[in-house]
Amino acid sequence: YSNNQSLFKSNPELDDIIEQIRNRIENSKNLRIEGVSGIGKTRLVCEALSPGEKDENGDYDIIRKSISDSVIYFDLGTDNGQVVLDYVRSLGTTFPAILVLDNCEPFYHQQFINETQRNGGLIKILSIDYEKWSNSDFVDCDVIELKSVYYNSVVQDILKEEYSNKLSDSDISSLVNFSEGNPKMAINFVQAALRELNLGQSFNDELVKKLIFGRSSYSEEDFKVLIFFSAFKYFEYPADEYINFNP
Repeated sequence: YSNNQSLFKSNPELDDIIEQIRNRIENSKNLRIEGVSGIGKTRLVCEALSPGEKDENGDYDIIRKSISDSVIYFDLGTDNGQVVLDYVRSLGTTFPAILVLDNCEPFYHQQFINETQRNGGLIKILSIDYEKWSNSDFVDCDVIELKSVYYNSVVQDILKEEYSNKLSDSDISSLVNFSEGNPKMAINFVQAALRELNLGQSFNDELVKKLIFGRSSYSEEDFKVLIFFSAFKYFEYPADEYINFNP
């Protein structure tokens, strides 16, 4: 997965979810993975669908390799949902595949499920998104929710590996708790502290907006108010641009 250069880190809870994903895919189940932004949904799916390591004879596990070779990945976060849907319609009856749809809102998820069923089900859907819907809202699909608590030990391992010479065990423990198991948030916290920035200067605005507003209409005034009164000020007062505004 090109957005992550470090080795994948796991624990028994995540290993179990990876096996659930593989088992469902092997049994031709449609699947949806949900969880907050930055928690590591896409990275986990990439690991679950990877061909794995070669054995002593230089061969891959034949089932895992066949699944990996069948994967087609699309990021729907660039408003290309209809284009991808048209693509599926063109291949649905002739090309068996596992279609991984990242940033796939519930509306498009069900649209893709309906289309693959109409075309005989050769394509199976694995969607990934931060927007949570009830399992009962989806037809012919299992839902797995990634919870922050599953990632506490992962965040701890990442911080120890990357910042052990700069952070004490107490610092790392505090960051794990404050980030609530979100690896991307924890790394942002660390980078802000090491660069002596307030957190508003360190965070990627798009990530923060997605966490706050989801797919609701973005409001600049609401965003500034939330930043002003959020946990960011416990590290340092907000930057001037967030203070000098008239709500």
